[in-house]
Amino acid sequence: MRTLLDRVSAHLITGLIVVNLFEAGLIMKMRTDSALYGSRTRFPMSASSLRDDPSLAREQGRCFLLRVSSDGCAFCRQDRVFYSELVKRAEVGGCRSMIVAPKAGQVKQAGVAPGTKLLQYVDMVFGNVLYPFRTPQTILLDKHGNVLWFREGALDNRSLAEGSSAIQQKH
Repeated sequence: MRTLLDRVSAHLITGLIVVNLFEAGLIMKMRTDSALYGSRTRFPMSASSLRDDPSLAREQGRCFLLRVSSDGCAFCRQDRVFYSELVKRAEVGGCRSMIVAPKAGQVKQAGVAPGTKLLQYVDMVFGNVLYPFRTPQTILLDKHGNVLWFREGALDNRSLAEGSSAIQQKH
């Protein structure tokens, strides 16, 4: 009787492990297949949302290049050349560049590209739209805060070309 009970228990435990592994795999697949920001995602660009510099919200006719980064992010350092080039192209295209970290203080002003506004604090409405704990992210927003283009992960030649094209098409 004991051996039959041991075998049944072993099969049940094995079955539970298989089900848990399947669920974990399914969750990971759903997360990687889904984009962080859809074409209908809208960031609130009000003065109260951008607490560090409320004047950014009043800059009409502009688009915004938003970077989610931190000084401790290896991929953020790795793609710095590509990001700096995209910032230059964004500024030429009339966009304002902003950078925000997952937590206040995780980006020092010294590491921010010239002309880029470092946002240390945003309000809860803005923060609820942003997924800040995946770095780096590069997001192009129109003047109303609608997502035009985004890249999760380090920039490369291809994403630089895609981002540049989106900046040119924003008008």
